[in-house]
Amino acid sequence: MKIVQTIIFSFTIWVVAALINAALSATILSFSGSRFESWPGAFVLALVFSLLFSAPGIFVFWIIFMACVNSEKLFGILLRTGILASLISVILFRTLLNNEFKGLYFFMGLSAVIDAVIAILVHHTSITSINKNEK
Repeated sequence: MKIVQTIIFSFTIWVVAALINAALSATILSFSGSRFESWPGAFVLALVFSLLFSAPGIFVFWIIFMACVNSEKLFGILLRTGILASLISVILFRTLLNNEFKGLYFFMGLSAVIDAVIAILVHHTSITSINKNEK
């Protein structure tokens, strides 16, 4: 049961972060005067990129979740892991799409990190309930 719970929580954290990131990124792209003037189009593009670039990070996040599920400091461990994984995703995004989003990297990167933190905070009670159920 613990494996199923961690898979579900990891997946929902990933999707919530991607949706928040897509909304913030689409807003940034729409108002930046760039070639992404359509908010729905920018949202879909940002959602696809967010899911794509964060996939390796969510896998690492899930492994750490499973390894530390019995830890008293599970939430803190997952929060730090989420921040680190999102920073690595931002670096990968910047490296691969260097010419596409000039001048917007700071805001797009900040959005990705904030979204990861928000997604983990939204799941705080669920994460702590896993730890309480084990005792």
